[in-house]
Amino acid sequence: MKLRNIVLLAVFTFSLQGCWFIYIPGSVTGTISDSITGAEGSNCVSANAKVGDTVRMPGGGRGTIKSLSGTSVRCTNPELPIRALLVFSDDKTTAPAPTQYPSKISLTLPVGWEQKPLTEQMVISGGVLYAINRTTDTGALLSASKREGITDVMAFAVSRRANQANKLTDPQQSQVSELEVNGKKALRFDVTGSLKNGLKVTYMMTLIEGATEIAILNTWTAAANFEQQKEAMGLLAQNVTGL
Repeated sequence: MKLRNIVLLAVFTFSLQGCWFIYIPGSVTGTISDSITGAEGSNCVSANAKVGDTVRMPGGGRGTIKSLSGTSVRCTNPELPIRALLVFSDDKTTAPAPTQYPSKISLTLPVGWEQKPLTEQMVISGGVLYAINRTTDTGALLSASKREGITDVMAFAVSRRANQANKLTDPQQSQVSELEVNGKKALRFDVTGSLKNGLKVTYMMTLIEGATEIAILNTWTAAANFEQQKEAMGLLAQNVTGL
């Protein structure tokens, strides 16, 4: 079944202190994206909701908004576009919002791709652009890393491969291959494995060397869909500019 066909509508709506929220059940599309983007939470809240706001649950308990992951395709009500994680704790301490790395790298998105807001975790990890393609059930995250201090790009790529594999169960890793992208040296590998819920996914990561930065384009889809989308996922790296 196509992933885009199993996104479910919200089923419960509650309010407190003028802050409405919707519970959203899990979806396969969300699970794939969350594993790489860091987005979290099973509720949708209004655009003016803030970390630390509390909401009353049906049983009388209170939930505190721990994090906001920006607008989400999982939040179908335009009045409640923000995905949120609720916790049941008295601890409302929050860290200051991270500052996005000022990279010159960018990605021109082909038709069918939708740019989405970067989550805090993406920003912390050097994220530059996050997008999904609901037609092909693929996602992409472009990140940047300073070239300074990286003496061995191959070793850097192997480390990235290991980091991706460590997030999966029973991972299978390809060799790191060398290629050229728009006249720049590049390295590419793919990693396949299962998420915590058993869904098997495949990630293709391309690292492109620049004079001062390294562009890291990570694309992903369900493992069963990878062979069909492999070529398009690889060609997306041709649209990386700014190096």
